[in-house]
Amino acid sequence: MKPIFSALLVFFVMGAQAQKYGFINSAEILEAMPEVKTANAELDKISKDMQAQIKVKSDKLQEDSKKFSTKTSTATLTQTEYSAEVAKLEATQKEVTALETEMSKTLDAKQQALMKPIYEKLNKAVKEVSIEKGAAAVFFSDVFAYADETVNFTAAVKAKLGLK
Repeated sequence: MKPIFSALLVFFVMGAQAQKYGFINSAEILEAMPEVKTANAELDKISKDMQAQIKVKSDKLQEDSKKFSTKTSTATLTQTEYSAEVAKLEATQKEVTALETEMSKTLDAKQQALMKPIYEKLNKAVKEVSIEKGAAAVFFSDVFAYADETVNFTAAVKAKLGLK
């Protein structure tokens, strides 16, 4: 049994050594893609618009809180008035929280929608370069502590995408 296992191990190791692998620096490639800059600009605009809406509600909440503090310290409020004011403040706080949650979900969904075709384009270029170079697999450069620069396909992928 041991000789068969040893033979299979040697065969596997020799077969694995014959495989060619490469790596890419995906961050470098994505940074060079104009589509990423356009997507980020669109996301920034959406974020700023939503943050402005949140700021309006937050400012209103702060103003209403100050008014409430003034009322409670200078006037005698009935329990009904007090409860109504507290409920109003809590409702505004919930609106702010809901807007923040909506902003996060909206930005995540928009980022996924904008980046999906970019990642597909990158993956297509990586696949084409891999086939051209005869590589069995291509890894991201941040996976390795060390890799031979002769199997760095970053420049080839950038060229395939028409990037500098």
